[in-house]
Amino acid sequence: MVGLYVAFQRVAPLIKGSGCEAKGTGLVMPLGTGQAAIAATIAGVAQRDALPARAVTVAYAAALQESKLENLKYGDRDSVGVFQQRPSEGWGKRSQLEDPVYATSKFFGALGKVPGYQHLPVYQAAQAVQHSADGDAYKQFQPMATHLASAFTGQDPHAVWCWYAQKIGKKARVGAASLELRKTFGPHATRPTADPGLIVHIDECPVDCIYEGARMMYIHPDECVDCGACEPVCPVEAIYYEDDLPGQLKDFYRINLDFFTNLGSPGGASKIGRIGMDHPYVAQLPPQGQGY
Repeated sequence: MVGLYVAFQRVAPLIKGSGCEAKGTGLVMPLGTGQAAIAATIAGVAQRDALPARAVTVAYAAALQESKLENLKYGDRDSVGVFQQRPSEGWGKRSQLEDPVYATSKFFGALGKVPGYQHLPVYQAAQAVQHSADGDAYKQFQPMATHLASAFTGQDPHAVWCWYAQKIGKKARVGAASLELRKTFGPHATRPTADPGLIVHIDECPVDCIYEGARMMYIHPDECVDCGACEPVCPVEAIYYEDDLPGQLKDFYRINLDFFTNLGSPGGASKIGRIGMDHPYVAQLPPQGQGY
């Protein structure tokens, strides 16, 4: 399902402009790229919170009625965002509600408190959360919401695709994409090493350049793209850019380089798995907490 979150570019010479299509239960629905991003975010938050597709359908019906799946900066009175939630009614700060991940999380939190929402008609479940002046308005979007949920939750495989009228930048913003995925889907699990003091969220790396030795993780200098995705989530603050490396750790820069002298460039840590050995200097170090 994570794959659905990332829109990919296809060659579409006969299509002008940017756009997306979602095919759910046999129906093809055109979407703007912004709408598709919102739909993917809603499905991603539901995946993170282990919610059923029914919850996604209810959220889509509400979002389609309230904002047409757009992250609006305006609305009735102080309403803002995808679900037109109001700060004055306790949904959160305006800046928070303009974040689709936060807004969706708040919507699902309220939906979960609705008794038996999975067995209610979609429009009634949406109204139980939104308390709109016209609760029946959500009914018109129930069919489309159902089709979208089928596409974006993975019930229909390969159901979403997008195209872009212009070439997207020369350099992919891998780090930003990784952070946004983590924000939506939640952090990946850590993979511990034999030494509890030397663990790292290696699954955060979008290019798979963090290799696991017996006691230490090694970042491949030729495969790393300097995205910085691993640095903020390292639980022991053991990852530094070269220029920021503290003086007492300078030796580890050379140690990291030397580790790959014989290993070469495998093209991704997952291809070879845990290596089970370390640089000789690391191997002879005492266990964590017993001196350095």
